[in-house]
Amino acid sequence: MATLVTLDNVSIRLKGKVFLKDISWQIKEGENWAILGPNGSGKSTLARALTGTLPVVKGKLVHHFLDKEPNTTSAGVEHYFGYVSLEFQRELMEAERFREECRDFSGRIDEITPVRSILESGMSGVGNEGEKRQILEQLAKKLGIKHLLNRSITRISTGEMRKAIIARALMKNPKLLILDEPFDGLDQSSHASLAKMINELMSNHSQVVLITHRFEEMLDGVSHVLYLRNGRIGASGKREEIFTPGNARKFYSFRETGANAVSPAPDEIYPGAKGEHSISAGAGDRPVIEIKKATVKYGSRIVLDNLDWTVRRGEKWAVLGPNGCGKSTILKLVTGENLQSYANDVFLFGKKRGSGESIWDVKRRMGVFSSELQSDYPKSVKALDVVCSGFFDSLGLYRNSDRRQRQTALKWMKKLDIEALAEETFEMLSFGQRQMVLIARAMVKSPELLILDEPCEGLDIANRYKLLKVIDGYGMDEDASLIYVTHHQEDIPSSITHMLKFSDEKFISSKREKA
Repeated sequence: MATLVTLDNVSIRLKGKVFLKDISWQIKEGENWAILGPNGSGKSTLARALTGTLPVVKGKLVHHFLDKEPNTTSAGVEHYFGYVSLEFQRELMEAERFREECRDFSGRIDEITPVRSILESGMSGVGNEGEKRQILEQLAKKLGIKHLLNRSITRISTGEMRKAIIARALMKNPKLLILDEPFDGLDQSSHASLAKMINELMSNHSQVVLITHRFEEMLDGVSHVLYLRNGRIGASGKREEIFTPGNARKFYSFRETGANAVSPAPDEIYPGAKGEHSISAGAGDRPVIEIKKATVKYGSRIVLDNLDWTVRRGEKWAVLGPNGCGKSTILKLVTGENLQSYANDVFLFGKKRGSGESIWDVKRRMGVFSSELQSDYPKSVKALDVVCSGFFDSLGLYRNSDRRQRQTALKWMKKLDIEALAEETFEMLSFGQRQMVLIARAMVKSPELLILDEPCEGLDIANRYKLLKVIDGYGMDEDASLIYVTHHQEDIPSSITHMLKFSDEKFISSKREKA
């Protein structure tokens, strides 16, 4: 069996830090690999190294499929790879925000970047214009995004964007398709259709490298597995030999798991919880959020229609529904990021949006997390300062945090088991590590209202477990309210008291039935 790619004792260094050490690995024709390992182990770096886009400081990287002699140069190699990652999606949205600022400055406010342009950007060297158009339409239809092609990329959901990026990667029929967490942000239907499509690709001799944190996402077509930890290969080989419960326990940290695990006291897992809230106790029936007959639309497209929703003090809500149903739109009505909140009857802490309240007074009482923050947050800020910025609701730290604030921030980092990252800059962290840091930022001031939009996205199994325990610690505070968005039933914290579900274009709210 011919060899496709060889890494021979390869080490990768970025900005003075070694991320991969002495990696020796071969991918042969016909093999489909899964790369597993905890957050920060180097999985995404290894995937990028395969494409030849990262500097090899030691060892040799050989792409055997090139028509010329095997070599270690990256020139022209990237074209042969399809690459899909959460990081690439973040970079796309960051670039789009810059374009929107330029349009606003120059008065071109009606211009958009359509979804179609994402697919077209991956078509370099793909046939003539007619062939390109045909391939684009076929892939868009297969992935269920044909109706999105002319929509602005800022007006689609995270899951819809993921499918557009996957379609882009497939446009050039790559030698190797690298999928870094392709299922994160997808609803069950989209997950099933994408998994089916990837399995079909593998059955039809396309080769895939899959990176995932969820063992249930291991596709049938995966033949080989590689475990990474701390930038080194821990184990690699045939799936049936490597993908075992023993290796899962070995390469992931489960320090707090087990039948005898004890839930910590609220003041242990919820630093600063006591005496932080400005509303007096005993007002549990007082609404924190009231949305009355809210409608959100863009042109003729209605995203939310006639929504009534009330969140009372102490209630913990899970929001569930398919991609594009409006879950994130609801959150942006609450936070004020969607300006249509001022055209609707949206009340926060008893005051109507746009009635003269200070945006900073409202933010002071909320903690908000969304993976979109990764695009907005300055890259050079240290992780501890990122967490401290939650006290001031700023993107970056522009005033000195006091000793108590820094101690509280470190307590939160310790509870989430990320205190070792305190002095690392944000840009040097993995996607999952950034998620954990931003979640700590949202929780650091013990907010009256905590909003978490897909917080488990990009997290390994151990970090998901730790996070859910911390959220349940927050849930011990009877005065605190929570809005928690997810696609995964297994990621719903046990402290959730109510559900808001989107079904058949209707909103269904209910009290959660405890098992």
